[in-house]
Amino acid sequence: MKVIRTILQNCGACGGHQPVMFKLDRPITPLLMETLRSLGFIESAHFTKAGILYFDTPNLNITGPIGSDKLTLKCKGPSDCETILNDFENLLTKIV
Repeated sequence: MKVIRTILQNCGACGGHQPVMFKLDRPITPLLMETLRSLGFIESAHFTKAGILYFDTPNLNITGPIGSDKLTLKCKGPSDCETILNDFENLLTKIV
């Protein structure tokens, strides 16, 4: 999967981390969501029922409309956001 990263406008409520958008070369599908679940990402099922991907980790929130090709990522806490984003981007590029 190919990923293009874009830094979004600063968010005062984002704990000092700027939200980032990942544009994918294919849409968000149930298969991608299942893959993330199997890798330990925590899904918020009530969002899924509404057509929204919402996954949570201790250091990262991942959101996006199911069927679109965009994910919005927000780092949480005092973590090394750049490393977390790089690791997630590398993970996405390995998903077929």
